[in-house]
Amino acid sequence: MTTLMPTQTELINLSIIQELMVGDPINYQKILKELIISTIANTEKMYINFYDKNWKGIKLAAHTLKSNAKYIGNEELISILKKIEFESEVERNYENTTVLVDRYKKLWTVLRAELSTLLQSS
Repeated sequence: MTTLMPTQTELINLSIIQELMVGDPINYQKILKELIISTIANTEKMYINFYDKNWKGIKLAAHTLKSNAKYIGNEELISILKKIEFESEVERNYENTTVLVDRYKKLWTVLRAELSTLLQSS
């Protein structure tokens, strides 16, 4: 008998990962760990590029993070990253991008804690 891994909180829906894991708790943990590590690394890249005002780097990091956000299953995070990607694509207003990056930071901090909790309970 396979134990179902926790896949959802109020802010997170990991149903895509659940489909990928095919009932394998080891696979679930591995995928979730890789998702967290990848998101942390790309978040750092986005911050560095943001502070350097490297619009191409911001766009690339936001695009990668948007894919990760889809696995996390948080529509607000996806929306913020789409806006960051758009703003950086057209090298728009740095102040607008600052607000978006701040919103991302706050939400990612909460989501990261929830993902860690889900990982520990799996």
